[in-house]
Amino acid sequence: MTTPSKTIEETFKKTNLRDHILDLPDTYIGRTQIDEISLFVFDEETEKIKEEIIKFSQGKYKIFDEIITNARDSSVRDKSCKNISVNLDRKTGYITVWNDGLGIPVCIHKDHNIYVPELIFGNLLTSQNYNQKGKTVGGKNGYGAKLTNIYSTEFIVETVSYNDTDITNKKRKKVFYKQKFSNNMSITEKPEIKTDISQSTITYTKITYLPDYKRFEMSGMSDDMYKLLIKRCYDVAACTRNVKFMLNEKEIKFKKFDDYIKMYYEDTPDEKPKITYEKFNDRWEVGIGFNKNIGDRHVSFVNGISTFQGGTHVSFIMNNVVDKVKAYIKKDKKHKDLTISTATVKQYLTFFINCVIEDPGFNSQTKEFMNSKTSDWCNCNINNTKCKDTKCEITDEFIETLCKNGLMEEVIKMSQFKELRELDKTDGKKVSNVRHIEKLIDAELAGSRRSQEATIFFCEGDSAKTFVVAGLSVLGIDKFGVFPLKGKVLNVRNATPKQIMENKEFIDIKNILGLKQNFKYTDTSKLRYGRVIVIADQDPDGSHIKGLVMNMFEYFWPELLKINGFFNTYNTPIVKTWKKTDKAKNNILKFYSTTEYERWQKTQENPDLWEHKYFKGLGTSDNNEAKNSFYDFQDNLMEMIWETGINTEQENSENSENLEQKECQEEIKHEKSVSHLSILKAFDKSRANERKEWLHKFKKSNMLVYQPKMKISYSDFIDKELIFFSNLDNDRSIPSMMDGLKPSQRMIMFSMFKRGRRAKEIKVAQLSGYVSENTDYHHGEASLQGAIVGLAQNFTGSNNINLLEPKGQFGSRRMGGKDHASARYIYTSLEPIASKIFREEDEEILIYNYDDGKQVEPVNYAPILPLVLINGCSGIGTGFSTDILPHNPVEIVENLKNIINGKKMTEMTPWFQGFKGSIEEIGKNQFLIKGKYKIDGNKVHIEDIPVIDGWFEPYENKLNEKISQNKDDEMKIETIKRNDILPNYINMTVTFRGNELQTLYKNDTLEKYLQLSKKASMTNSHLFNVENKMKKYDDPEHIISEFYEYRLTMYQKRKDYYLQKLLNDLNIAKYKVKFIKAYINKEINFANKKIETVHKLLEDKKYPKLSYDHRDPENKRTFRYLTDMNLLTLTDEKVEELERAMEKCKILYDTYMNTPIKELWIKELDEFLEEYKLWLVNWELYHNSNRNTKKIIKKKT
Repeated sequence: MTTPSKTIEETFKKTNLRDHILDLPDTYIGRTQIDEISLFVFDEETEKIKEEIIKFSQGKYKIFDEIITNARDSSVRDKSCKNISVNLDRKTGYITVWNDGLGIPVCIHKDHNIYVPELIFGNLLTSQNYNQKGKTVGGKNGYGAKLTNIYSTEFIVETVSYNDTDITNKKRKKVFYKQKFSNNMSITEKPEIKTDISQSTITYTKITYLPDYKRFEMSGMSDDMYKLLIKRCYDVAACTRNVKFMLNEKEIKFKKFDDYIKMYYEDTPDEKPKITYEKFNDRWEVGIGFNKNIGDRHVSFVNGISTFQGGTHVSFIMNNVVDKVKAYIKKDKKHKDLTISTATVKQYLTFFINCVIEDPGFNSQTKEFMNSKTSDWCNCNINNTKCKDTKCEITDEFIETLCKNGLMEEVIKMSQFKELRELDKTDGKKVSNVRHIEKLIDAELAGSRRSQEATIFFCEGDSAKTFVVAGLSVLGIDKFGVFPLKGKVLNVRNATPKQIMENKEFIDIKNILGLKQNFKYTDTSKLRYGRVIVIADQDPDGSHIKGLVMNMFEYFWPELLKINGFFNTYNTPIVKTWKKTDKAKNNILKFYSTTEYERWQKTQENPDLWEHKYFKGLGTSDNNEAKNSFYDFQDNLMEMIWETGINTEQENSENSENLEQKECQEEIKHEKSVSHLSILKAFDKSRANERKEWLHKFKKSNMLVYQPKMKISYSDFIDKELIFFSNLDNDRSIPSMMDGLKPSQRMIMFSMFKRGRRAKEIKVAQLSGYVSENTDYHHGEASLQGAIVGLAQNFTGSNNINLLEPKGQFGSRRMGGKDHASARYIYTSLEPIASKIFREEDEEILIYNYDDGKQVEPVNYAPILPLVLINGCSGIGTGFSTDILPHNPVEIVENLKNIINGKKMTEMTPWFQGFKGSIEEIGKNQFLIKGKYKIDGNKVHIEDIPVIDGWFEPYENKLNEKISQNKDDEMKIETIKRNDILPNYINMTVTFRGNELQTLYKNDTLEKYLQLSKKASMTNSHLFNVENKMKKYDDPEHIISEFYEYRLTMYQKRKDYYLQKLLNDLNIAKYKVKFIKAYINKEINFANKKIETVHKLLEDKKYPKLSYDHRDPENKRTFRYLTDMNLLTLTDEKVEELERAMEKCKILYDTYMNTPIKELWIKELDEFLEEYKLWLVNWELYHNSNRNTKKIIKKKT
């Protein structure tokens, strides 16, 4: 049976637009069927907005949205609209939306011969928005409220308005108008019009409608739709300015858009919402909520329309924010190579966007997605005038706040986690052969069935490998392997995954041991070796290497450290000593730390009876000494033991729990274990404050006492061995308040003074060798040469006073000194002013260090003024760092004189020699450093830039980037021109386009844009104090006060020393005169007499025993000052010479005795100022004249 074909009339139909809308709702209002969808709705119980899966009718929602958007549009078009009210009647299903304002004109439309309210609410394709440009309302297509009318069984429009739109018509009056439509706008009743109403009646518009619920598969207003419509009312209230919004006779109050945003988050004492919000201009408000668990969402509005599907406005903000967040994170050098995906950033963020856009376009009548091109609303023009504030410029401050809200930490963590998964590719395997690893000597049993019997030595460098290889002849190669570590092992705990991936040493260790990433080891059966021994120099740096290897295992494979016997270190003596009479060295004493050796020395009545040998590194031992060490292999081995710190009874009571709970308990137990916390304390960068406390408690006496076959806990290793490195790290990195020098700088100055204060210039490369030879310096020459160059640099921003004289290219301000020549080509000598700061007279009262029994550099120098304030300093140690700005030497001298004279000090501001800009205090220890510039029309002439890191070439490159990286529509700079090129000065002109310069100047953003101002602070002023303890100083005056006490004590020591020395010199000269006269007068005759007889004769004649060094103890004083005199000096001429010397000594003695130390200090400060004036003249000549200009040298007096 065939189906009869349709007629032409049945196939092709013509219908009116109303019926078309009813037949095809998807085109106009969206689906009328019920869908289950996740949407934000209002929760009446908590009065918060929450995301829920609800039964949703898109069409039902849309017809409400059309009416409430009209009310919002009225407040935009009509400034007299100050109130909006919505009533949702859940029982009857009626919905009412009311707003005040001018209302709808109640007059006949001349073209259509019907009242205007009926025209716009009962006739399709009518709108007041046609052909308008620059509109910022929601309506556009002429459907709007008519769609609501069509999908309602009742639709009532009510308004009070004027009967004429001509406001100049004095006869116009207010009229009441009410009209009802029903049966899906198919029935239009006659309007009720009242002209006799009071003229004081407010004008308004009110829409009441009853949705055709059957068409939406509903019997009435469902709970889900009610919650959704309530939420939409809150949307409109948040997006509508200067309007009171009532919902069901209750006011919705929002002071700002971020009050609305807070409705999406719980706000409890334990959990505060992390929201970053800013109103960027009159058209753009953006808020971003950060949550670790929820994100990649948005809530957005365009002209009050809820664009919950998003659009170009959302993409623009999201992309802008994500790009800036990535850039902010990568600004930190530690994360510059971190791979950060857009998804990683977005997964924590919910974007809230409220914007006003002119003439927005949408993908459909439902207006859920704005599809206008970004260029249309970013750079729109109306009447050839650029729209104001059409674009949202996300500020750096906004991004910084967002990142510091917790986002940065989570993004880094997640990005690193994703990168760490790549480490699986570097996994090792339990194989018998890993020949591809350079320098590895593999044990025969490694990777075999007996691999647990094998031991691998990880040693400090190639020389240590040679030491171990010598020992393998004792231990054998079947069970022992060796691999040299190249310097310090990477701290994997603080490294980026990329750094770990690219660290060859880490990958080699994994392959040597057969380690797999993320594998939990319960024993060593799956590894190529069953035991690890770390062997390094027996000094603090060696301890650090041991700790870093330990840290690597604890971070990735903590279970291995809990296996007894797996991780060990090998101890070697740092000092060996034996009695001089023990020629065969049969009874050698071994010391494993210098502190231990120094303690022993103090117990010896006569240390000179002993020989000793220092082992500065494993390479100091010869092959025989290395072999001998391994004969005592078990004695020298130190096994590391894991401490849990967990109550074992509690642990045993939890045995019945399931596997997942047990694993959780194990994790908690690990996190709380003493060993884990100790390693974290030492190596986790986030525990800086904990390290501060740790180092504050440092005592040299609290150290490991090494014994044969030691077993120690990881926490004891950290607290009693590694702490010595951490303290030394601070000592190397942070200067002393007393002399303002770090150890390497102190060694250089000691060497320069030792060469002679007027010694000729020396090549920097040669000087570094001289320093190494004469001090306790044990590091690389390149580092030492860099320190020498640093002491000689005198360009602005380096030293306010350079202690060494630069002779050659020592770098300039163009590149911050990095442009200095090779150490082989440049020379240096001592600057004369250095001797006025470090007085030669003080050298005898300093306390000196000893290296290998030889006196080397002092513990601290005693300059006559605080050098640390003159040149400033910066440094990063362990747990502590420091940043002190330089100051004017003249002001420092004035304040020292003030405190010497009992006057109050004056506050000081940082100062840089040669800096042309300004420095102003903007808060306690907070400063604003500005460059120097002049504005001339659309040009800025730059004469100096902020001096902190103010190097010219990087600065010029940044300015050039503003031209090369900007699009034409964003570019502000036209040209950049260098007017001159000088090493220490900048002279350039920046020309701006159009009115860009004036705009920047008016907005007070010119200095920021050109980076001509920079903030600096003195809030991190850590220095070692007189007691060699780390101390934080409040301000420069605090440093001067403490320096004053120290230096005054040193002046007293110097006075006491010279009084005693001069008195001793007088005594020696006095008794020499007496002795020579007695010899000449033949009162004394030593010919053919024994030494004992001579000494007895001198004693009888009342000659005292003396020493040329008055500090020598009684047992070192002798008659040699007399008996060692040359026979040719026993003359009258020598007597006269000695008497003249005695007279000078007496004068000096009286001068010292009668000169108060404060007066002496002021005298030497004046001498410094005199030399400083000459230094300034030479500095100007050096930087402002031809380099061949001869230096001015003061004549010697």
